[in-house]
Amino acid sequence: MMKYMLLVVLLVTHPVVHASEINIIIGTEIGGLQESELGDSMTLITEKKISRSDKTDIANSIDGIAGLSVVQSGTLGGNTSVYSKGQKGEYTAIMIDGVNINDPMTPARTSNISIINPIYLQRVQVLNNPQSGLYGSDTIGGIVNFVTLPRENENSITFGYDSYGAVNSAIALSKKSENIAYYISGSRLLANGFTQAGSKLSQSVENDKYENTSIAGSLKLNISDNSNISVYHRNIKVDNDLDNGAYNQDPNYISQNEFNISKIEFTNAVSRAWTWAMSADYFQSKRIYENLPDVLDTDSMDSWYKGSNMTGKFTNVLSLGESFVFEGGLEYKNEKGSSYYHSNGFWGPYESSFDEKSAAEKAVYLKNQMLIGKKLSISMGLRLAHNDIFKEYSAYSLYSSYASGKNTFNVGWGTAFKTPSLYQLYSSFGDESLKPDEGASFDIGYTRKIFSGKSKISFSYFKSASKNMIDYDSAISKYANIGRTRSEGVQTQIDIKLSQRYKMNLVYNRLSAIDLENKTALLRRAKNSIHGDILYQYTEKGFLKFSSKYRGARYDMDEFYARTKMEPYFISDITASYPLMPEMIFNIGIKNIFNADYEDAYGYYSLRRSYYCGLKTRF
Repeated sequence: MMKYMLLVVLLVTHPVVHASEINIIIGTEIGGLQESELGDSMTLITEKKISRSDKTDIANSIDGIAGLSVVQSGTLGGNTSVYSKGQKGEYTAIMIDGVNINDPMTPARTSNISIINPIYLQRVQVLNNPQSGLYGSDTIGGIVNFVTLPRENENSITFGYDSYGAVNSAIALSKKSENIAYYISGSRLLANGFTQAGSKLSQSVENDKYENTSIAGSLKLNISDNSNISVYHRNIKVDNDLDNGAYNQDPNYISQNEFNISKIEFTNAVSRAWTWAMSADYFQSKRIYENLPDVLDTDSMDSWYKGSNMTGKFTNVLSLGESFVFEGGLEYKNEKGSSYYHSNGFWGPYESSFDEKSAAEKAVYLKNQMLIGKKLSISMGLRLAHNDIFKEYSAYSLYSSYASGKNTFNVGWGTAFKTPSLYQLYSSFGDESLKPDEGASFDIGYTRKIFSGKSKISFSYFKSASKNMIDYDSAISKYANIGRTRSEGVQTQIDIKLSQRYKMNLVYNRLSAIDLENKTALLRRAKNSIHGDILYQYTEKGFLKFSSKYRGARYDMDEFYARTKMEPYFISDITASYPLMPEMIFNIGIKNIFNADYEDAYGYYSLRRSYYCGLKTRF
């Protein structure tokens, strides 16, 4: 490993460029990925697009992205997973403002995006192919980064209401000047008209309370003409009434959760060609669960889980004009976690504790992009990592894009990995000899501009494979590297601008996702899915949007742990906005217009027809 460290130290001491204006920035103010590198595998959701979606459900903000599937177990606050191109949910890294929030104390280091209140969302960056070369573990399927910091000065108050009883509100204050920029916000989402689990004919339904409170702040100071320092922190508290699984109503099951997300960064532009940055980010989670006896279930349970991730990074970016951009850096990661579980039921009391464990990793990463003849872009990435447990391992990527006139071609290949979680390593079901999951993906795409360049049509094909996947082996009652999967599919997207006021969008995904060990289709992955929008922009801030989504048949696990086939469903929404004043916008919408009776996940309730309205004013 020392020879790799020496090589990178030599490389990153050459001069480089501040690329923040041309790159997609995830994690630091410099470096990142350019849109030309990834083609159709990169999607940017702007604030304007987010403003046209429901302000109470975060899943709506990323619904309809080619290659991405969002599955929610229940309604507001229900566990919400993101599947990228048929990969496991834990293979996609979820970030808030560039900080990874995959929880180290979930069994597979997953993240529940329902903790994010969409009312303060500004933009979303989606990369749905392997990203371990630049971002490390958890990125076999890519990255979804939820950005909450505004680009411009904005003081605003936002309010939203749903007919099921959800009330959402937020206030934000921000200011940018020559030498200082600050942002302060607070939000609160409260609902008491939803149920998480579905119900059968003989069951009564009890509503589950959900409360989400968030406070955030950031400060950026320009120390000199060439350097600045920024600090950021967000606190999220979520109190949630839960149900005890599919079709299992539970009036006493509750959870209390708190998450802290922090970041500090110093950036220095040494010259027009060289910029370096040092940053540290921190994610902390604390989840408490309690389930007291009731008439439906006489068992009791209480437990807590504490986890944290810390990442330190030293990044250099070198630019030799527009034709050559090099990025190199050093990274250190450390995750910690502990837990406690106690239950009392038919088999008597049971207690289990997980004393604090940690895992550390050091890595070097390199990325080089070349622009040849202003038409051909080639990007190469490499990560060399040394883990305390697994020793050395690596990931690499190669992406290329060629643009000529109205045509653009993209091709890419990348490898990625996911390190075992603390639970998989050190719990009573764990094994310290586990190796990382390994993944590889190939994709090729074509985009053509049509109708005088105002519209476009895109086609892409991808194939991904994963091996050494960590699954629970019931034969030995331990986790083991026993899984293998393959997913491949075709994505088609059509964006049509009929006029300045009328736009249409259609996304079709065809997917085959197979468990190679059992020769069965992976759970919750639909073979066919379609998403479409029709937008009428009648003024600059006034619009009417009609959306529809079709999700085909797929398999899930029932309450008896048997595979069951889920019926396809079709739902439609309509949203409108009207500017009451230049800086005051009123929104109204109907979700599930045709009142479809469906389940996104087996045994969990999905909303029937509901109505919502909202008001946002800037001052």
